Amino acid sequence: MKLLKQLMLVGAGLLFTFSLSAQSPDAGRKQKGQDGRKGDRMEKVKAELSLTDKQAAEWEAINEKYKAEYQKIKESNQAKKAAVREEMKALREEHDAEVEALLTPEQLQKWNEMKAEREARKSERREKQEGAK
Repeated sequence: MKLLKQLMLVGAGLLFTFSLSAQSPDAGRKQKGQDGRKGDRMEKVKAELSLTDKQAAEWEAINEKYKAEYQKIKESNQAKKAAVREEMKALREEHDAEVEALLTPEQLQKWNEMKAEREARKSERREKQEGAK
């Protein structure tokens, strides 16, 4: 029973720690002094939960144990996103080629103009969004 309570405490603590980092607007960015903030956060958790030094040390060890795994997953997802982007691009090019083969030369010219206008509007929106940040 004592082990179950400890496991639940560790699990709740991990959720608390990860929810704090997920809520941080700069959570994914490496910034000067970030390790200090992590230490402060752990000190806060330690105080809030009245963890013993042994529990805090074990908690830190658990965090370190999973840190590399989280990084692997993050990198894997980034690679998957890039692969999906490439696959979608190839499919879009194939689709466009079939559509363009269907059109008359005049329709194709108009279609290309329409695509260029759409791209220009998209670029303007991106610039506005970048300027607002």
